[in-house]
Amino acid sequence: MVSVQVTVRVNGRHLPIAQTPAVGWPELLTTIEVADLCRVAPSTVGRWLQEGRLRGQRTLGGHWRIPADQIRALLEGDQG
Repeated sequence: MVSVQVTVRVNGRHLPIAQTPAVGWPELLTTIEVADLCRVAPSTVGRWLQEGRLRGQRTLGGHWRIPADQIRALLEGDQG
C-alpha cells in the first residue's frame, strides 16, 4: 500500500489537508490543484470530470471544485 500525502496551498504555504482550517465543509480542490497533485495538465482534469472519472461540482462562476477524498482515492488507485 502506498501512502499519499495530499496538501492544499493556504496563504502561500502547503499544508496537509488534515491541518487546513475546518469550516464544516468537505475540502474542495481546484482543477489546477488536482492537476499539480496528479502531475497532469488542467485540461486533463477537466476531461476526467466530463468523462465521469472524477466527480465534482461547479461554482457559480462555472469553475470546477473536486472533493479531496476523490483525489486521495484516485492517487491510491481505489477507483472501484
